[in-house]
Amino acid sequence: MEGVFTVSQINNNISRLLEENFYDIGIEGEISDYKVQSQGWTFFSLKDSKSIISCVNFDRNLLKYKNIIKDGVKIVGFGYLTIYEKTGKYQFYVKDLKVIGSGDIYAQIEITKQKLKEDGLFSIEKKKNIFSFPLNIGVITSLEKSSMAYKDFCKTMEARFPIANIYLYDANVQGKEAEKEIIQGLEYFNSQQDIDVIVLTRGGGSIEDLMPFNSESVARAIFSSKKITVSAIGHEGDTTISDLVADIRASTPTQAAILVSPDKKDLMEKLNRGMSYAQRRIQDMIGQKQTSIENNYEKIKGILDKFYHKKQQTLSEGAYILQNKSTEVVNTGEITLKEFKNKISKISYDIEYRLKYLKGKFKMFELFSPEYILGKGYSITYKDGKLISSVNDVSLNDILQLQFKDGNIKSEVVEK
Repeated sequence: MEGVFTVSQINNNISRLLEENFYDIGIEGEISDYKVQSQGWTFFSLKDSKSIISCVNFDRNLLKYKNIIKDGVKIVGFGYLTIYEKTGKYQFYVKDLKVIGSGDIYAQIEITKQKLKEDGLFSIEKKKNIFSFPLNIGVITSLEKSSMAYKDFCKTMEARFPIANIYLYDANVQGKEAEKEIIQGLEYFNSQQDIDVIVLTRGGGSIEDLMPFNSESVARAIFSSKKITVSAIGHEGDTTISDLVADIRASTPTQAAILVSPDKKDLMEKLNRGMSYAQRRIQDMIGQKQTSIENNYEKIKGILDKFYHKKQQTLSEGAYILQNKSTEVVNTGEITLKEFKNKISKISYDIEYRLKYLKGKFKMFELFSPEYILGKGYSITYKDGKLISSVNDVSLNDILQLQFKDGNIKSEVVEK
């Protein structure tokens, strides 16, 4: 019998032979018993209809596929064969993998998604807020492939906010030219100063049809946009990378229009509430000013009456003194007749000027009197002798007294 080996020696030799002869190989199979341990180590098996092989990875390189690979997924694993010397069981060390068929597209999307997430493109803090009233909206879509999506968007905008302007950038939304044209549309609308919001939209389709909106280049173009972006791609159940990067995600073109526009019915309700509030405030202010004017008018009128009577008294005394003085002057011969006439003329002018000044003051205060205001077509409303300045001061069936310039009437509140 030639050669005697220990168990460790034979396992070590077999391991070396396997690694030397099966170092850089690919194995195709279906994943089963998939597990990821807390350290990031990955364990699973690959099987076909006849056989099964254990697979491992200890360098955490497969964690980027954790949202893709699961039991039942078919892959091609790339790596080398080795042996676990402790048990003597050989295994496949998987350094990387590729999902087969349509699963490969999902794997590509997940890898791109993970990369963009790590770069902060999905961060909520970096998303921009929509304007309250965006008047100019740029839409990137295809009139050929997604004409219904564009029509639905425009129809909803017309119903909700018809004053908005909608500008179309006709771009391919699927196929090899789509990525480039979508990016060109984003660049174009960002160069237009008046554009408030950019909407990317298209109808539903297969995962292959939606791939332009899952591409890294389109995602980074959306993220770099200085304008607010809205993504409404596919049907309600579809979610693309564009949806995750855009400032606002809409499930359908119709919802996109709802999210970017105010409802004209809501606007009219707010406008009516605002006008009602303004009218109440104006009526309150008029009532307060009217009361203040009436009070001040009586006070000022009393002061001016006293002032006028005092001036009249002063002028009368001045005239009396002047008469006596003129007699004295004439009798004593102290001044000439010409000088006497000049002094008389000066005193007369002074009296006339003061009378005009007082008349002007009375005219100014008459403008603020209740009688003048009533003469302009206004009325003053009282209830039980108290001034009414607000609709809140009256109730249904109240009897009100209305004062006009030429009389009073009574009225009943029939609607409020």
